[in-house]
Amino acid sequence: MRGVGLAIGLMLAVAVMPSLCAQQATQGAATSEAEAHAPATGDKLMDARLVDMAEYARMYPDAFIDEIGRYLDVPRGYASALLTQQGWRAGDVWYACALGKVIGQPCRAVVRARSHSPETTWAEVAGVLDVALDRRQRQSLRALSERSYQHWARPLPKS
Repeated sequence: MRGVGLAIGLMLAVAVMPSLCAQQATQGAATSEAEAHAPATGDKLMDARLVDMAEYARMYPDAFIDEIGRYLDVPRGYASALLTQQGWRAGDVWYACALGKVIGQPCRAVVRARSHSPETTWAEVAGVLDVALDRRQRQSLRALSERSYQHWARPLPKS
């Protein structure tokens, strides 16, 4: 009887192993992608939030797109196209649209400025738009991100 239990346990372990390996590989790839992409806002806390937003958008794409549409005043289709057709990272989509809202320009203008040089920092993008982000605007961006996290009922990431 003891040998049968051991055999069943081994069969279960063998059956579950490929699934666990695939899960670990997926988590490793997500971590590598997050580490490879630094949003470069000039604000370490905001950068951490933008990386976390990518994870949220991966798990809940519709809720992420709804947030951008509803609270950042961007058409859902436009935000969705940036993610699916243009290959933008979710955090960058959120930041571009939030930055537009804070500086009083449409999200499309910010996206256009970033699209010309995708490797530039967000401060450089603001410079292209003839805006130097001041303390109040940076606080507004943080406040917008905090509201998004409240809407998602998601804890804010630590820096």
